[in-house]
Amino acid sequence: MMQRTSHHLSLLASFAAATVSINLSAFESSPTYLNSSYFNKAQLSKNTRINSYAGSAYLNKDNNGILEESFPISEYVLYPDGEAEIEDPISIYLDFPLLNVIEQSGRHGTINAATELSYQSQTPIAVDSIDISPGVMGVWYVKGDDQIYFKADSGCSEQSFNFPNRNLTEIHWDSENLALWAFDQIAGDLLRLNWSGELEQIHNLTQNNQQIQINGLSSYDGNLWLLTDEAPGQFVYELSTSDDLATQRSWKIELAGETDYTDIQVFDKYSAFISRSSDSDATIIQVKDKSAYTGDGPLSNTGQLSMLNTHDLPDEIRQPSGIYPRLDGGWWVATDQAEVFELTADFSEIRARVKLEFEDIVCNQGCIEMVVSTDGSSFYAISDSKQVVHYQQYGSDYQKAAEFSLEISPDQDFAGIAYNPDSENFYMVNNSVDEFEQDTLYVLDKNWQVQQQFPLSFNGNIIEEANEYNAEGIAYSNNKLYLLSAAFTEILVLSTEGAIEQVIDFSQDPISEPSDLSVIDNQLWMIGDNERNEPTAPVAVFSLPDQYCGFKPWLADKIYTRGDKVVKDGFIYRAKWWTIGDDPSKQYPWSVWKKIRRCGN
Repeated sequence: MMQRTSHHLSLLASFAAATVSINLSAFESSPTYLNSSYFNKAQLSKNTRINSYAGSAYLNKDNNGILEESFPISEYVLYPDGEAEIEDPISIYLDFPLLNVIEQSGRHGTINAATELSYQSQTPIAVDSIDISPGVMGVWYVKGDDQIYFKADSGCSEQSFNFPNRNLTEIHWDSENLALWAFDQIAGDLLRLNWSGELEQIHNLTQNNQQIQINGLSSYDGNLWLLTDEAPGQFVYELSTSDDLATQRSWKIELAGETDYTDIQVFDKYSAFISRSSDSDATIIQVKDKSAYTGDGPLSNTGQLSMLNTHDLPDEIRQPSGIYPRLDGGWWVATDQAEVFELTADFSEIRARVKLEFEDIVCNQGCIEMVVSTDGSSFYAISDSKQVVHYQQYGSDYQKAAEFSLEISPDQDFAGIAYNPDSENFYMVNNSVDEFEQDTLYVLDKNWQVQQQFPLSFNGNIIEEANEYNAEGIAYSNNKLYLLSAAFTEILVLSTEGAIEQVIDFSQDPISEPSDLSVIDNQLWMIGDNERNEPTAPVAVFSLPDQYCGFKPWLADKIYTRGDKVVKDGFIYRAKWWTIGDDPSKQYPWSVWKKIRRCGN
């Protein structure tokens, strides 16, 4: 993750397919010449012709969504001494963890997400290039003339394709479809070349019979994304890469200030990086469709949170990312600014404000994801790079007591932590945004060593649907774990072995971007993130639904007789005869327990 993109996924409805008219008379018959012995020896023919068709692709924005600011990347970039800040970026592309940036001045550089958004100047790949896209064994680029250029990783000289009477300003290599896309600013044509260099398709882009200006090309999950400049405003389109380039989804960009948008790099199916000119306060911004991070997940709801009240946070607290209760009734609240606040029980007064200091990392904007305590008076704050700092309280002050790294696979991301004071175990769930990557509950001992790992399961089975929820925060209470979903407005109730027992829905008001939660005495406390120009959301307090549906939980040492009903792992069971110690969830043909239904259904 580039930073806390947070909170974070429900599919938008697909938009009506664009109507495409094909005009065979519009075939471009002039040959495309390759000025390259390198390509001649490889896979590209010297005189390639169009072997498909030319047509018009109509961009459909009838029911477009909104892309809003998620994180102002350029505002938090760390520069070496003497290095100028990024100014007027014209091209960006992601080679994770590096976000490559080309400026109007010709300077090339990278922003490294693995080192807390540090900037490093690079030797220019190509002089005078205005857009660049990495390809197979090299990079493609354009200079605003009638040629497409390629430079091999081996250091060979610049190669070029000639397209007479065109002005090529945007380029993108689509690795999933093995296609090269380029935009001609003069004719408003989008060109597609195949992997062997043959010009297969030409699409003239129109919107209400008006030619469209393209300022950026990108791709994700097999679809092509366009950044456009059109009245009134700037839009992003997701197009299928079939012959007609049908519009799948569209969004209007809504950011503060009026400025020129210069390029786009898709991050996931609901967010992207946008570059823009320097007359704005942030030149590179992550934007997202916030409406996508609401709604129901793939598992049926079994209950609903009920709002009890809210508590406003002091003005000093911005972008809260973690919450944890103190033994004296107060609270700790961590923020994206690498601070932890000690607050009174009603959140109205700040008792202490701790600026976190790390020795081994630079804790930049958004690096603090969670806060936890084992004794109710000192706290641990954990960064997104899994670096832990321990602060001990002395009177009204806090002093740093220790710093260490969690020994967990570096490719796993976490956004919350819970603590069980009885077992002295910590619990964390990885928050992968990849629905096909297994989400796992990690159990750590009091020395912060991983002891067990449990894949999230449902009804005794490991299912892919469980991976879609994406952990944003986690809390422990009464031998249950409460997992805040980053993808849906839902809470998963888990056993301490990762079994999903309940799915609880909640309203997005008054917190539009929930970031963490705490559970105390059947009440749930939730905090939310906010963007730069938004007020900090209040702390919302909810009552939890009755997780036992009016019955009592099953106890291993209790005697049950025929007809007794209990709840285990979210299901209601009825005893067939006298029993003690028989686990209701272990069902077999002669089981003493009969499964009745899921609690809440």
